[in-house]
Amino acid sequence: MHDFSSVPLDKASIAKLIPHAGNMVLLDSADAINASGLQCRSSSHLDKNNPLRTAEGLSASTGIEYAAQAMALHISLLNAAGPQTGFLAIGKNIVIKQRYLDAFDTELMITIKYLDGSVEMGMLQYAFTILADNGSNKENIISGELSIVVQT
Repeated sequence: MHDFSSVPLDKASIAKLIPHAGNMVLLDSADAINASGLQCRSSSHLDKNNPLRTAEGLSASTGIEYAAQAMALHISLLNAAGPQTGFLAIGKNIVIKQRYLDAFDTELMITIKYLDGSVEMGMLQYAFTILADNGSNKENIISGELSIVVQT
């Protein structure tokens, strides 16, 4: 298990712990990390070169990828095994309250909470929430639960 005293993590540290590279690393920082979850921050939704952006904008449904990266980070930290290859298997109770992530010119706050499973079992389940962080006013954009299959 990772020593959580090294938090907060910056983008370069996160990139070493998740199976993504270049501008596909969507998370800018991670803090409040413990065995039951973590919180990340990102401004990459405002980047005109965001690889998930379409001509219409950055759909709020792409928040699922932001959450999945936070989950991959948490899995790497918990298991001290480095990046784990895996894929999203199940999404449930997904609630999208806004149409586009890039409609918010503030930082996004991505929070995940471990629910069940293990790397040894090959599947982990998390709850997630993504908020636009305007300081005292936080607006919910997307939330739900995701199950990740980890290839061991």
